Formats: sequence, structure tokens, C-alpha cells
Amino acid sequence: MVGKIAAQKNFFNGGNVVKDRYGHGTHVAGIDAALTNNGRGVAGGCSACKLLVAKVMDSSGGVEDANLIPAIDWSVKHGADVINLSFGGLGSDAGNEVLGATIRKAYARNRRCGRRSGRQRGDEHETVPRGLPEGHRR
Repeated sequence: MVGKIAAQKNFFNGGNVVKDRYGHGTHVAGIDAALTNNGRGVAGGCSACKLLVAKVMDSSGGVEDANLIPAIDWSVKHGADVINLSFGGLGSDAGNEVLGATIRKAYARNRRCGRRSGRQRGDEHETVPRGLPEGHRR
């Protein structure tokens, strides 16, 4: 991902340097923006794209709204066209009204918040970030 990062910020523990100790962000970034035809790894869906990296996950993959909400705002402020929310969870509903409002605000500024999520280890509950506008939830 050398040369692909336009800006980065660590919302999990502060600072402007992001280290992906969980591995999920690097994996998703590769799917989205890895270089093509270089004989290494995968070919990304948008090899010309630059990345804004906003770390919100802890080392075990946990995400708190208190980290996520300012990260979405930061991404919009820095001109992100797409904001990837590739996680899910069954956490508390506390704060989800604010999260939903933040996501809707990003949509209103023509930013698209995509999500990739699945079921939580066999749990029957849906695991999606809340607040996605109608038509964007599965």
C-alpha cells in the first residue's frame, strides 16, 4: 500500500500514525485500492484511488461509537468519496442515534458509506452499522 495513503489518523488511541494490529483494515484496503499488474498480492478495485485511513478498531476488532463518529466526520472533512464501514456487531444501542445522524450527514454531502458485514459467530441477529439510509441496508 506504499504511496496509497493520502492521510491517516488513529481514533482508537490518538495520534496521526496508524498501525493495523488486527489486520482487517489492511485486508479491506487491499481489496479496495491495491495496485494492479505488479505481481504482488491482489489487484484492487480502484488502483488509482488514494486512501484516508481512520483507525477505529482495537487489536481484537472491537469498535466504539466514540471512535467511529469522529472518524466519519474526519473522513468527510478530508474529502472521502467512499467511507468503508466493514464491520458489524451486536453491541449496545447506546449512541446509535448519533451514529445514524453522522452517517446520514455524510450521505447528504454525497459521501457513500459502504458496509461489509456478516453474522457474529453463529448468532442469529443482523450485524450492521446502524443509520444507513433506506435502500442501503440488507
